[in-house]
Amino acid sequence: MRLLLAAALFMAFAPLPAAAQQWYRVSDGDEIRSYVDLDSLSEEDGLLHAETLSKALIPLPDSPVRWIRTTVRFDCAGRRSYLGRVIFYDAKRTEIFNEEDPDKGKARPVVAGTDAVNMIGFACNVDRDKAVPIADPWTDEP
Repeated sequence: MRLLLAAALFMAFAPLPAAAQQWYRVSDGDEIRSYVDLDSLSEEDGLLHAETLSKALIPLPDSPVRWIRTTVRFDCAGRRSYLGRVIFYDAKRTEIFNEEDPDKGKARPVVAGTDAVNMIGFACNVDRDKAVPIADPWTDEP
């Protein structure tokens, strides 16, 4: 009985496993490479929520930022996005800065020619077949 009680207590306080992730490379440009986690997609209030990660392939002028991870909500019909949390990392993947809702709830239009087009296309299942599944975006080198 004591063994069963000890096992139950251990399970109650054991850390939960990390959320599954299924990353896809949605763009592979000359300056930026972007990813969306398929397993993070969920719908709430008519918006698709997603985790994204982007890597600057060319160092940004006067900035140590090399990676940007975002929690974003996509309005598929309206072709716009809303940023949630944004985390900036340097080339060594050390967090530099993070901010919640930098746009203060304002929508960002999805502008042609930007990575946002590929991200919303993937999230909204328009261009999902063009994306490449990868194991880890942090180490992805096509």
